[in-house]
Amino acid sequence: MAEEGFIVSLLKEAQGALNERKIEVAKRKFEEVMHFSEDSHPWIYFKACFGLVEAFMEEGSYASALKYSVEALLNAPDEEIFSLGLFFKWLKA
Repeated sequence: MAEEGFIVSLLKEAQGALNERKIEVAKRKFEEVMHFSEDSHPWIYFKACFGLVEAFMEEGSYASALKYSVEALLNAPDEEIFSLGLFFKWLKA
């Protein structure tokens, strides 16, 4: 189990890569975050899933974006976050 600080740092790197339009780097880092946070940090896992959604949307891979949207929602840490995830993804559509 990885430490939360390490995972959060990796998440920030992934988001930074996405902001710089380094899509492949961002996707790889978001996937690493998902791997390290899957069983121990559901909030971070949720954010990493939606980070991948954004990355795949940037490159026009809508099937993959949909896949990770569903993954995020299925693994939402609670009902409030589930609803929030639906709301924000609806706004971006």
